[in-house]
Order: sequence, then structure tokens, then C-alpha cells
Amino acid sequence: MKRTFSFALRCMKELLRDPVGYIFCIGLPAVMMLVMTAVNKSIPEQAHMTLFEPDLLTPGITVFSFSFTMLLAAISVSRDRASSLISRLAVSPMRGIDFCAGYTIPCLVVSVLQWIIVTVSGCVIAAITGYDTPSIIGILLSLLCSAPVSAIFIFMGILLGAFLSEKAAPSVSSVFITTSGILGGIWMDVDAVGGIFLKISEYTPFLHSVRLLRSAYAADVAGIVASLPYVCAFSVIFCILSIAAIYRRVKRPRR
Repeated sequence: MKRTFSFALRCMKELLRDPVGYIFCIGLPAVMMLVMTAVNKSIPEQAHMTLFEPDLLTPGITVFSFSFTMLLAAISVSRDRASSLISRLAVSPMRGIDFCAGYTIPCLVVSVLQWIIVTVSGCVIAAITGYDTPSIIGILLSLLCSAPVSAIFIFMGILLGAFLSEKAAPSVSSVFITTSGILGGIWMDVDAVGGIFLKISEYTPFLHSVRLLRSAYAADVAGIVASLPYVCAFSVIFCILSIAAIYRRVKRPRR
């Protein structure tokens, strides 16, 4: 446990030195909330477009902001591989799960900050624009349900960083970030599109994550029960895969 927290502290210091964390993970979510709110104001009421209203936008932006922790994790792991840090630590008593936890803990801290920024922004925007603000229960449920959602993206980032180079990891992560916004139904109504597009989206963790946080934000217990098993299953699968990938790199760092 001590080894894990020592490694996590070192990873946290590396994240604090990287401006990417401040720009994309902290600043961008708040900016996106303001931009999408302005877009919502320009949509005529006759269009019946509710996707960018605070009760749907806030959970959507929360999931979108979590996707950037995937970028942070991928950069951290790939950078440590490039600097041979993992190779040097391969002779230490640390195991694959210790490395994985060390990368995960700092990203979870970033996720909590993201959740606070987006939720507070959403509540303020809702109050100013005349929409209903979420209940305390809805906010607490949103916080609890954010944990497995955030874990999915973090473990995906660790997995990408374990196999991709320092230059390739950010590019591939950006593809997944864009995909999460489209297939997750953040920027478009996937259910309204339907067809094969909806079926593809339901096979990804992104749509289930957005549905889960929107249900939590609205304190919809039935919606939470429907989406939570899928999100937890995806988080467990990616956790196992990321631990296995890191273990492989620790045992055979030159491959």
C-alpha cells in the first residue's frame, strides 16, 4: 500500500507539472458549459431541442470531461515507458496492480475536480436561465455514479499508454474522446437517430455512461438500475485489461 501511494504521489506531481491537465481537464469543461448554453439559447422553441438544456447538458459534459482523464493516463504511462521508468521499476517489489493504482488515483482526483466544476456550473446556469436545479439527492447520486464512469476512461488511458508510444497515445486518445461525444449522445440525440447507429452506441460504454449520469442527476432510480450494471461491467473489464497490460510491460519492458 505504501509503495502504491508513493508512486501515486509521484504521478500526481507529474500531472501538476503538465499544462494539459489544466487546459483540457479543468478549463475546457467550464468553457463547454458556457458555449453549449449559448447554443441552447439560439435554438428556437419550435425545434423542441432539449439536449443542451442544463439537466441533460451537465451530465453529458461531465462524461465528456472524464474522457480527458484517458488522455492524461495515456500520456503518463507512455511517457514513463519512453523514459524507461517502468523498466527500472521492474526490479522493484511493485506489481502490475500497484502501477495501475498509482496511475489511477491522481486521475480520480482530477475527475472529482471536474465533477465539481461541471456540477456547480450547471447549477448556476440553470438558476440564471430559469431551469430547475437538481435536488441534493440527484447531486449526491451523480457523484457516486461518476466513480465507475471515470474509472472506465482512466483504465482505457492506461491500456492505450501501455501499448502505444508517447507520440501515438495522445492521437489515439483524441479519437476515443471524439467518439465518446458522438456515440455517447452528448452532442446528438442517439435515441432519436436510432437504427444501426443506436445499436453500435449501445455496445460501447459511452452511451451507458451518459444515460447513467443523466438518470443520477434527475434522481431517477429506475434509470440508474438500468445503466449501472453495464457501466460497472465495462469498468471491471478495462481494469483487468489495464492491469494485465501493465504487468506485461513490467515483466517484459523491452517489448
